[in-house]
Amino acid sequence: MTDTRTRFDTGIAGIWGLWPTTPERWSYSSLKELEACPYRWMLSRADYPDIWESRGYPQLPVAATIFGNVVHGVIERLAYELTAAGISSPSAGDVVRVLSALGGWREIVLDAIERQLLRFDGNPRVSTGRVNRVRDELIRRSSEAADQVKALMGRAGVPPVQDSRASTGSEIAGSPSPTRRVPIGAGVHTEQEVTAAGLRMTGRVDRLTIGDGGVTITDFKTGQSRQDHDDQVRLYALLWFLDEETNPAGRLATNLVVAYPTGEHSVMAPDREELRTLESATAGRIDAADMVIRKQVPRAIPGDENCRHCTVKHLCDAYWAEVPPAVAAASADEWFDFEGRILRQNGSKSWFAEPVVGPPTEVLVRTVETDAPFQVGGHVRLLGVRRSQDPDDADRLVIAMVATSEWYLVAS
Repeated sequence: MTDTRTRFDTGIAGIWGLWPTTPERWSYSSLKELEACPYRWMLSRADYPDIWESRGYPQLPVAATIFGNVVHGVIERLAYELTAAGISSPSAGDVVRVLSALGGWREIVLDAIERQLLRFDGNPRVSTGRVNRVRDELIRRSSEAADQVKALMGRAGVPPVQDSRASTGSEIAGSPSPTRRVPIGAGVHTEQEVTAAGLRMTGRVDRLTIGDGGVTITDFKTGQSRQDHDDQVRLYALLWFLDEETNPAGRLATNLVVAYPTGEHSVMAPDREELRTLESATAGRIDAADMVIRKQVPRAIPGDENCRHCTVKHLCDAYWAEVPPAVAAASADEWFDFEGRILRQNGSKSWFAEPVVGPPTEVLVRTVETDAPFQVGGHVRLLGVRRSQDPDDADRLVIAMVATSEWYLVAS
């Protein structure tokens, strides 16, 4: 079958891609990410057949992001195991028995860590050593993850669990395969999918509590409080209201809660008129996002906030023209990126280069590998380097590559 998607060149030697098509459904995070930087969204979700067979550009493991996923994974695992044990209103003793069968808090957290790291198997951009370093960091924080799970699942005990597996399609090992989505009734439902088919938008509610007194949507967050967390639960209220399969009666969400490990934050639930206004605004955002993808000339929006954790910035000319600091201005305590031309080799692990942007200045680049395959005259981009000191020349500008640094050759 012929792939009809548009091919594009990245400007990096050996890396070309196929632009993504409009998604069948948007999520809150994917729509927000496209609006923050359309070019980053497109590059991240394009396909790169010469690099690997998986979808999107190979991502890097970020310990902070994986930590949040581990906490959510443990919560989902506990909810499933309690349900599988036939426990609908768990006591503290029930929770202890289920945890004991799973090996205790530490084992269930370590299992969640390994499940997350499995996603990097076959990733050509990530070495075993890099995964192991992230694993060590996550294991060091395993007790913190367990404490966050306890806090998020309720300071008064684990809430009752309803078996909503028919509609959620849990990915936990041993859980059933996804099946058709069905109306859900009273109880507490974890990881509940809510979808507005007409809006082409979907979400997954961490905890949906349905009772005679109302409907509560709770979203768990492992980081600091932010305004967009409030926006996210309001959007979930809209998706729940519009979900004709799980909520055919069109019940309103009456309580919105953002739960942090340190406490809970209540958000005013929108009424019907406010929901219709939010629906119209969201439809407009989706139309605009679809147009960006169809035109396939996405705009880059470089800046420290957008680019700090971007995993495709080496493919973005706008980033290199505006964001990385000059070597002389870089702090020895911070990671930074460098773009330059190789002038000559200095030793088996060092090369002289000059920055592409700014006045010509010699910079000594120290590599980790012996005889790194740089070429004199080559235009390179180095990711994740540090400023260092030359013991023989205090005035010399030196940058050091480390085991996690990356380098890319810019095509001439």
